[in-house]
Amino acid sequence: MADRKILLGILIAVVIASGCVQGLRDPDPVLVNPGERNGTLDILQGETSVSADVRNEGYAGGVRITLSVLNSNGTVLEEFDRSISLDQNETRRITITANVSENARNYRLRVEPVG
Repeated sequence: MADRKILLGILIAVVIASGCVQGLRDPDPVLVNPGERNGTLDILQGETSVSADVRNEGYAGGVRITLSVLNSNGTVLEEFDRSISLDQNETRRITITANVSENARNYRLRVEPVG
């Protein structure tokens, strides 16, 4: 009977630990060129495209790229995002195309795991 309790305790510990380790298996996306994180929009309204190279330094999985469009004061006017799947150590050029308002002056890119 004591052996069953020990075995059950070990089994519970393994299940709990595997749930905690799952967070360590997430993608870890980064912008290859940190200079692509912020920029000025050449087109002040209408369809605008912003591209960046994204590398996944973590496990394979979903990655979200968010384009924030800002006015001259730095206030976020609009946000557009795109989710993709990246393999471990994969790098991919991502383009987000959006219709931006006439007050847009700058942008900011953010990458994060989906989930």
